Amino acid sequence: MRFVAMFALICCHCTDPFNFFPGTSPNIEEIKFWGAIYGALVHPCVPLFVMITGALLLPVKEEMKPFYKKRISRVLWPFLIWSVVYALFPGITGVLGFGS
Repeated sequence: MRFVAMFALICCHCTDPFNFFPGTSPNIEEIKFWGAIYGALVHPCVPLFVMITGALLLPVKEEMKPFYKKRISRVLWPFLIWSVVYALFPGITGVLGFGS
């Protein structure tokens, strides 16, 4: 089931070009319509990941403090690093007109 959720998540991200199509195609409304349909069909992967994660963590056999302490260190550092990179990326690359 996790593999299905991963595949659906990739497909979900692949719908963005259809929903934000910048071109001036004569059938732009049809492109956006089918992009929205495709996205709606694969979008349930997001709550599916949450449910799979919860199901694999149950039953919790340890106290709450060690349980969270063990997991927060594995999540916090990658989250902080990614947040900094994500925040600096537009300025570094000039995507928003801030760079050289």
